[in-house]
Amino acid sequence: INYKLLTPVPSLLAYSLSSVFLIKTWLPFANWGGVSAWNAPIWSIETESFFYLCFPFLIRPLSKLTMRSNISLWIALVGLMTGAAASFDIFAPRPGIEPFFGAFELLHSSPYFCVFEFILGILTFNIAKNLPKQTLSYVRDNSRWIFALLVGLYLGLNVILPVMSRFHGIPAIVFSGAILLSYTSPVPLKFLQTPKFLYLGETSYSLYLLHCPVLGAFLLGAKIFGPLGYLKQELPPLFAILAIATSFGLAALCHKFVEVPWRTKIIRKLAPRNEVLFPKSEAKAA
Repeated sequence: INYKLLTPVPSLLAYSLSSVFLIKTWLPFANWGGVSAWNAPIWSIETESFFYLCFPFLIRPLSKLTMRSNISLWIALVGLMTGAAASFDIFAPRPGIEPFFGAFELLHSSPYFCVFEFILGILTFNIAKNLPKQTLSYVRDNSRWIFALLVGLYLGLNVILPVMSRFHGIPAIVFSGAILLSYTSPVPLKFLQTPKFLYLGETSYSLYLLHCPVLGAFLLGAKIFGPLGYLKQELPPLFAILAIATSFGLAALCHKFVEVPWRTKIIRKLAPRNEVLFPKSEAKAA
C-alpha cells in the first residue's frame, strides 16, 4: 500500500467530499490516487449505503417469488458473477491487453456489480426460510461437518482462485451456505456468543475502520522516527504486534466514547416515534 504524506489539494478535497457523502465507490472511474489508502475500509460502507437505498425497492418483489423462482434467480446471479469475475481474470493479465481504467473498481467494489451479491443474500434468506423442517433439522444435526466444509472451501478458494474470482462468483456459494447454516443456530458457532467474542464483535466496526489509518501512521512514523524505523527493519513481528495492539486499543476507545453514546442518543430520540423498531425495554437498556 502506498501511503503518501502529501496529497494534491484538489484530490484531497474531492476524496473528502465523496467520503462524507459515501459515494466514492459510486464513481469507479475516478482516480483518487494514494490518498485512498488512508481510508481504504470505507469503500464497503459506501457500497452498503447504496444497498440500503435499493432495499425498499428490492424487498417487495423479491419477497413474492416462489421457491422455484428464488432458486432459479440464485443460480442465474451466481453464473453472472462467476462469468464476469472469470472474464476479468482471464483477459486482464494477458500481455498487450490493458483492461479499461476502473475495470477492477467497477467489478470489485462498485455497488453496480456488488448489488448482485446483496440480492443473492436476500434470495438465500428466502430459500432458507421456506426450506422444509426436515432439511433444516438435517443441516442443524450435521452443522459441525458443514461448518468444517465451508471453512475448508473458503480457504481453498482463496489459494487456488485468481484475484477477482477469489471474491466474486464462486465464493458466493460458500457464503450462501454460511447464511443457511447460521439460520439453524449451529452448535459449532456457540463460542461466538461468549462475552469475549461478543465484545470483539461490538468493537469490530471501529477496528475495521481504524486499522488502515493506524498502519499508515506507523509506516510513515517508521520513516521519520528512529525507534519505529528500527523496529520495522530489524524486528518486523514486534512492529506488527505494536500496530495491531494500537488498532485494538483505539477501537475499544472509539466504541466506548463514540459508538455507544451516539447509538444511545439515536435510540432514545427515535424510540418514542417508533415502538415497533425500538421497544421501550430496548431504549431503557441503551
